[in-house]
Amino acid sequence: MSNITFYTESNFQGDSVSLPAHQFFPLFDGTSWLFRSAKLNNNKLFIETYSNTYNPTFTEENYFNEDIADFTTIVGDTTNVGSVSALGLLHSDVIVSMQASVDLDGYGTQCTSVQAELKPTYNSCYSRYTPEPIPGTLAIMNADALDTVTITLAIFAQPIRIADKRSIVEYQTDAEIKLTYDKDKREITVLELDKFVTHSIEKIDDMHFMVRFEFMPVNTTYVRYYKDEEYRGEIDIQVVKSSAELRNEEGTFIYKSAALISDQSYPFYWAQTSYIQGGAGYDFNSYKSHVFTDNEPYLEAVFDETTSNVVRSVVSNNVIPVFVRLTNTMAPNSWQGFVIESSFTTGMLVIPQIPLPVNYYTFCSNNPTYTQPSLLCVVGHSDDYNDINACTLRYGSLDSEGEFVTWNGEVTLNIDYASTDTLTLSLNSDAPADWSIDAITRGEDGWYVDLSGSAESTL
Repeated sequence: MSNITFYTESNFQGDSVSLPAHQFFPLFDGTSWLFRSAKLNNNKLFIETYSNTYNPTFTEENYFNEDIADFTTIVGDTTNVGSVSALGLLHSDVIVSMQASVDLDGYGTQCTSVQAELKPTYNSCYSRYTPEPIPGTLAIMNADALDTVTITLAIFAQPIRIADKRSIVEYQTDAEIKLTYDKDKREITVLELDKFVTHSIEKIDDMHFMVRFEFMPVNTTYVRYYKDEEYRGEIDIQVVKSSAELRNEEGTFIYKSAALISDQSYPFYWAQTSYIQGGAGYDFNSYKSHVFTDNEPYLEAVFDETTSNVVRSVVSNNVIPVFVRLTNTMAPNSWQGFVIESSFTTGMLVIPQIPLPVNYYTFCSNNPTYTQPSLLCVVGHSDDYNDINACTLRYGSLDSEGEFVTWNGEVTLNIDYASTDTLTLSLNSDAPADWSIDAITRGEDGWYVDLSGSAESTL
């Protein structure tokens, strides 16, 4: 059988070059066409187009079994094309295509394959980035010469849209698999996939197969945000160890519902209204903090019109929230008379652009309108993981309207030991005389600390 012949001009004109099967050949170098047409001579031709930008797909593959009079009609606009290359195939070669998907809403998939017998082949397929999946080439086989091939396979799943517009967390699995072709049955077999990937095989014809992979990541924690209520509209993903904005400075909700997705033991999803540390000039009637343990179809109901505009959230894992229930010893019926601002530093919640622990502060009170006790701090699921050894508690009182705060002093709360089933806290020597930790209990959603004290007492 004759080799494929390439021509420098369209319609099989100009200088020509003959290409043996299973060799790569450049057609376009990013600026100009090196070859414009090809006679296949009863062979097949594989063409791969690489883009200059990754958005997130950057390759396109095409197969041909008829002569091509002009490659420019196939590739079209080359403004964003980095290269176009060709691989000659025998008429008897078997093409094995691939598609890959992931069982995570809001995530797209890229699958890459490298065939040991046809280096430097590097092929990709994509799903969910475009209305229809973009298939790729898994392998080129031949009943006589390539009936068993080895493929290095990598499947990546990453969010299509990121809520914080910065963090990228992807799930990946890698495997070296073998494909075998039975020329009598005209069937292929896929061997040695890892346990996180399932597959199905579609026989398109005797010379073409499609293998569809499904990737099932484990140890995942993330939040799906929806533009509309009740989990409707476009999805943005807030990945683990990141922060995001739910409502902007104008008071407009960026997202109106959210779903916490996790197969881990200690997911953490927390949102609060933002204010300057110390709260100078801030109306604390508009403060709201909420730790979510489940999906929320109506974020506007949690952070309603009485709360201040900017709402930010944190998603993490392997941390346990610590809630506080305050009792005013001087005036038990006056919750406004004893409030706390808790500040703590940790690297367990967010990975910042500069890899340093981040300072957090929360406002704590026994306001009867709160739907859950105030978040005091967080601790690790094990003492080895925990990186917080103390919280600074600034204490004071609100005015009669519950609006503005007057701070009277600071107390150090020591975190002596923290794990899933034990939490040991102690007040430092700077605590006023009537302060005491009355109880520490473990609930389903976190630790609960009963703290008594007042803003007026002295050391």
